[in-house]
Amino acid sequence: MRNKHTAKIREISLRQDKTKGYGGNPEKYVDPFLPRFKAIYYRKGNYKIIDRYTGQEQNIGQAIYYYRKQPVYGLNYYGIVTVRRPKADIIFDFLKEALRAGSGKSVHRGLDGYRKNHWLYRNKSSEKRGFVEGEEKIYYKGRMVYIQVYHGGAVGDLRSHKEWLKNLLPANTLKRKTKL
Repeated sequence: MRNKHTAKIREISLRQDKTKGYGGNPEKYVDPFLPRFKAIYYRKGNYKIIDRYTGQEQNIGQAIYYYRKQPVYGLNYYGIVTVRRPKADIIFDFLKEALRAGSGKSVHRGLDGYRKNHWLYRNKSSEKRGFVEGEEKIYYKGRMVYIQVYHGGAVGDLRSHKEWLKNLLPANTLKRKTKL
């Protein structure tokens, strides 16, 4: 992350993401534009964070950080549960615990490693010139039960916001076109 928002996004990632985001116990909303997607939304000062995802055993999502309605950072992710047992709910309960344990220690997802009883969480990421990529894995009794890959980084549009808006469809047209 190499832009003027770096320090604030890092602070939000280190603290609020793990407690108000997926790792915590946030209110979840239905995403009006993406059928079957859930959305987690929270604010920190002039920053707004929206994390949208769908699925459980196989899931996909994105987390986007906005500063005064302008997107400044984002991560896309895809994960899959690789076993039938333990059940996905139990795996994700452990994932949330691992993310909360990493609160204040890691910017991208959870700690490098977190262990509890027969469970192990591993997270590896790299960041070069503002681009991040990584993967997290969960093991139960030494066997991998979940893997998620993610990538993203700083975003910005050099064109003016008004110029950018000229090329978009009106919201009501978009709703009509995306209706399933």
